[in-house]
Amino acid sequence: MKSNTRKFKKKFLESLKTPNITRRRSFSPSLNKHLYVRSLKTLRPRSIKLCDGLLNLRITKDGASYCEPYNSSSVKEIMLHNLKSSKHLDVSRFIPPIQLLSNCWFNTMFVSFFFSDKGRKFFRFFRELMITGKKLDSTLIPSNIAKLFFILNLFIEASYNQTTKSQELFKTINVLTKKLNTNFFIYHIYQIINNKPNSINIDLLFSNNDKLYDIPNIKDAGNPLSYYEAILKFLNYDTLKLMKQVFTSKSNVEEVIKKKFQSLINVIPDIIIIEDFQSKSLFETSYKIVTTQKEVINYVLDSIIITNKDHFDPKANSHFVSLLTVNSQEYKFDGSSLSKLERFNWKKLINTNKNWKFKENPNYKPELYNFTKGYKIMFYYRS
Repeated sequence: MKSNTRKFKKKFLESLKTPNITRRRSFSPSLNKHLYVRSLKTLRPRSIKLCDGLLNLRITKDGASYCEPYNSSSVKEIMLHNLKSSKHLDVSRFIPPIQLLSNCWFNTMFVSFFFSDKGRKFFRFFRELMITGKKLDSTLIPSNIAKLFFILNLFIEASYNQTTKSQELFKTINVLTKKLNTNFFIYHIYQIINNKPNSINIDLLFSNNDKLYDIPNIKDAGNPLSYYEAILKFLNYDTLKLMKQVFTSKSNVEEVIKKKFQSLINVIPDIIIIEDFQSKSLFETSYKIVTTQKEVINYVLDSIIITNKDHFDPKANSHFVSLLTVNSQEYKFDGSSLSKLERFNWKKLINTNKNWKFKENPNYKPELYNFTKGYKIMFYYRS
């Protein structure tokens, strides 16, 4: 009898130590179920070393070392492994993109989609598209843009800088792209989409007035959201379910979003994207929406792309920066500042009429930013 009592007591004490509570997993878009990399893990990434040029990687296997092209199965295997390994990243090692010419808008898209927590999760399909050159239905994308996307994925890997060889990779890519940084991709995507050249060549210059796709050239300012949508339109690749809402005057944001949500037919958005044109509306860091089937859908604010407060002044400069969430910590990013990526608790300020800035070169007057001024794009991800 005493033996049974002791066993019962032991089991009872163990149950107190490890309560049977199931932690709710955060939402993952349905398309992620069809990817090679269905979830991100905390793994050691593999080192990447280029051969001659940007489209060949050095493979080491069974003591032998040889070069393989970007579209070989061996290269794809390495890149997919590294994509899977990107759940937790050491932010202190990041090499953020720098401001050159007018690329600030592209850089904000770059860090929002590929550095920020929810961006890495929801835009994983885009990274996988860059690696494999294939859509989810196995349709191949055009070879010229497949090559460019492969190089863009290399640049993302090098920017993460998570291995001892990553910085060397970054320097090599920088040299081979003629130190254009992200302008290399702006330039070539513009050429491919508007002119469809047969090869990637930085020395080729084209002029074309075709505005079917809203793609800016290397010296032009652009809108990061329009740019992303234009690329997917060109590829005919309708993937994530986006719900966009524009605010130009003061409104009850929650009511407007719920009304727009209810108007959708058999669609639950993966991301709610708010474009705010200095509307003086008040925003939340999360929204709960109840469907007609009484299902509660949660959306959380992960990142914001915002302009300087004087954006709408015709005499002022216009500059884009980002607010991010990385490893559940809040950051601000500016490719032209001395600090580039730094900790900043921004979510508590989204409705505050308060100016803030970055650490700039002392020779220049710093731009001022204010969440109630200028233009901003807010990314709310289903959670």
